[in-house]
Amino acid sequence: MSSDQNQDLQEELKNETPIVESTTNNNDDVAMQGEEQEASSNQPTDDGGQDSDSMLDPPEQKVGEIQNIGWDNKIKKEIVDVGTGVKKPKLNYLCRISYDAYFYDHTVFDSSNGQLIQIGLGDISWPEGLWKGIQEMRQGEKAKIKIKKKYGFGRKENVDKLKFPVGYQEQGEKRERLMTKGIIYEVRLVDWVERVDIEANGNLMKTFLTKPSQREWEKPSEKDEVLISMSYYYDQQLPLFSIENRNTKMSHDDFTLTLKKILESCKRGEHSTIQVQSSFIKEEDEKLFYRLGERFKEDRDLIVEVKLHDYVKVEDWFNDDKCHKRILRKGKNASPNIDSNIKLRMRITVNGEVKLNNFSEGDPKELYNQLNMNEEQINELIQDESLYSFTLDKYVLPSVLIKVLKSMKRNEVTELVLRSHFDKLATNFPNQYFNQNELFKDLKEENSDVVQILLCLVDVDKPVYFYQLKVQGKLDRILTLKTTASEFFKAGNFKKAARIYQKINGHYNFGDVDNDHAKEEGKNEDFDKVKDELKKQKILSFMNLVVCKYKTKEYQSIIGITDQVIDMDPNNIKCYYFRGKAYLELKEFDNAVNAFQELTKIDPNYQEGKNELIRAKQIRKQFIENEQKKYSRIFS
Repeated sequence: MSSDQNQDLQEELKNETPIVESTTNNNDDVAMQGEEQEASSNQPTDDGGQDSDSMLDPPEQKVGEIQNIGWDNKIKKEIVDVGTGVKKPKLNYLCRISYDAYFYDHTVFDSSNGQLIQIGLGDISWPEGLWKGIQEMRQGEKAKIKIKKKYGFGRKENVDKLKFPVGYQEQGEKRERLMTKGIIYEVRLVDWVERVDIEANGNLMKTFLTKPSQREWEKPSEKDEVLISMSYYYDQQLPLFSIENRNTKMSHDDFTLTLKKILESCKRGEHSTIQVQSSFIKEEDEKLFYRLGERFKEDRDLIVEVKLHDYVKVEDWFNDDKCHKRILRKGKNASPNIDSNIKLRMRITVNGEVKLNNFSEGDPKELYNQLNMNEEQINELIQDESLYSFTLDKYVLPSVLIKVLKSMKRNEVTELVLRSHFDKLATNFPNQYFNQNELFKDLKEENSDVVQILLCLVDVDKPVYFYQLKVQGKLDRILTLKTTASEFFKAGNFKKAARIYQKINGHYNFGDVDNDHAKEEGKNEDFDKVKDELKKQKILSFMNLVVCKYKTKEYQSIIGITDQVIDMDPNNIKCYYFRGKAYLELKEFDNAVNAFQELTKIDPNYQEGKNELIRAKQIRKQFIENEQKKYSRIFS
């Protein structure tokens, strides 16, 4: 390039030359207009700002420094002017550059003539070596990118996709030279806009106009509700159709495949344009293709501009579209566990009638938001006497509500909407605020009944882990759980009672009971006495679980549990009694007789045991006789 040409180029850059089409490419026609052009005037970073870039020390580079690019060293970059910052553009980013292209003998074959053009990194209509070299440049850098033919116009794949410069498009000597010789692009990288290839196939190329907050990481999915603004166009001034601030569902019939894929790639607060290939619309999105009708342009890519203002995460709780958890505001920190004490706001509405409520007036999503409070205000909020307080393992809330609360985080606002599964609302005990068995009785799916439960989890107090408790605390905890399980047993809810006994047994089986985390042995005079009581409770708990399993007809489980009890207490009459009865139900008659025989050895006076032994022998005898008759008929 002559010194006059270089001076002209510098003047163009000072005057912020507008983007024009190059002589070779017109593919990236998503111009950086309006907000996009304003955003692109700054160097992009991974998080959409410049602060993170400015916090890093830029690399020490010098004019004339040469970098080999790629494993085979067939692309080299030589710095002409050093760039600024640390960040470099990545694959699919939309870059603004000016360039001159020439052979090694300095014969120019292409140029942007000092003007700025757009190039998408990864666009196969350009030589691969060019955009690979640009990926190694910093903002404002000028470099010579020296490219061997393999990565220039002499590539062997997708040759038909290459757009040759003017004068080199026809077969002939000039084109042959371009395809067989090494080339040099002298490029100045002005700036870039981040782009994302949504499906990694070039069909949907996203350019950020406004990036979402770094705190946002979730994206909407099929069941979610979204608040969006959207516009489809070939020309930004002539939208084909658009909507503004519309609340709708991702599953809405009007949503085309294109729009669903775009929204599933967006985060809350994001504003983007997406370049949609015409071939994708025609071949894969039949709904959008027919909706466009005569307005569809096969030779141009459609632009979809989308703003995702907000969305509500919706979870299909039982995977049947009849019970949904709607997350109105995300919480933070850990979720409650079954041992937690919680404080919350709750509003229960049955068929449109409010039955219970301690929410204030206003948008629930904005109420009681601890992110907007200082420590003193948060403490005042938590101490508010109008809050409802519960200990989850007291089971005074409906079972489905306990599961939902265990999935929430502090400060989260969630709405549970049920159109079925009303039996899950009346499974536990009444509490001081409402009687679930009365409140939710007579509700039926066929009556189109609807229950809405709005929740704000204000505070979570997690107790000390079981193994960390002192020995008396462990005993108290075991006895509390045992009392709750006993209440469920008396109420005829044997499965729930069994689950609580299994929780107790887990503390024993995993060594939590024996773990002297508090280092009390030898220091606490009651230590051995309480430990002995814990051992007694272990056997009682295991045996109570056996009774529950017998009630629920889980006979095979009884065998495994009684094996453990026999190891702990070989003379446990109750253990052999239920073991024998379980074997009878399993039709293992010899084992049943052996169990009852062991029982009578331990206590010959236990009449019920003797009766069961007689019955087991009779059943075994009858079974053997029936089997003999059956086989005698077969072989007679």
